[in-house]
Amino acid sequence: MVIGTAGIAQIYSVNAKLEELNNSRLIPIVELEQIKSDMESTRSLANSYMDASDEAEVNNVLTSI
Repeated sequence: MVIGTAGIAQIYSVNAKLEELNNSRLIPIVELEQIKSDMESTRSLANSYMDASDEAEVNNVLTSI
């Protein structure tokens, strides 16, 4: 009975540590995804600026930044 209780307590402890490790690794992945999204948005705006043919279109792109 004592061995079973000690085993369950050890499993609980290991599970908690694994969950903490998983969560700490997940946060940087989410932050990298946000940075990637921001970079794509900036690239898209830069391409729009480069493709703008007249002054009014250039000013429109610049105001959207």
